[in-house]
Amino acid sequence: MNDLRESVSGTDTRGKNMAYFNATEENEDEKKNELLNIGGFIFKVDNNPFEEINTVHEYEYNHIKSFNHEVYLKNAGRVPGKLSFSGAFDTRKAGINVLDPVRDLMGESLLVVDGGGWNRGFWKVKSIQEKGKYLKNGFPIMVEYNIEMTEDLSEDLNEI
Repeated sequence: MNDLRESVSGTDTRGKNMAYFNATEENEDEKKNELLNIGGFIFKVDNNPFEEINTVHEYEYNHIKSFNHEVYLKNAGRVPGKLSFSGAFDTRKAGINVLDPVRDLMGESLLVVDGGGWNRGFWKVKSIQEKGKYLKNGFPIMVEYNIEMTEDLSEDLNEI
């Protein structure tokens, strides 16, 4: 299979091998279940799926007043993008600490690749929100989560 996953093979920002990016015939069925890879942490259909993903990219513009008092917009550059996704997991199947590996990666610049092999670039985890539901003896049976990330424009994808 010749797709984008093959074109971004390499290591993440911490030097760890990212086998996810090397698509082979042996593991292609397993890759079909992958939704998103964040610095090596893989969200899969069968363990911690998310329900929606949102990406926002913006540009800033400055208002420039000319000599004849007309106002023009001048492109001031790209603003770091925002990526957020939310979902839920069953603590009886997955445990309560499912998102701890993502929490441990907060503050690091992480390569993000979706399940289709699209390289979304480098991002930093900005926040993780969790909400326990259906409490049984004080222990949540279902945990809804929302993860927000900010694009890291200082990282160069050509160095991969």
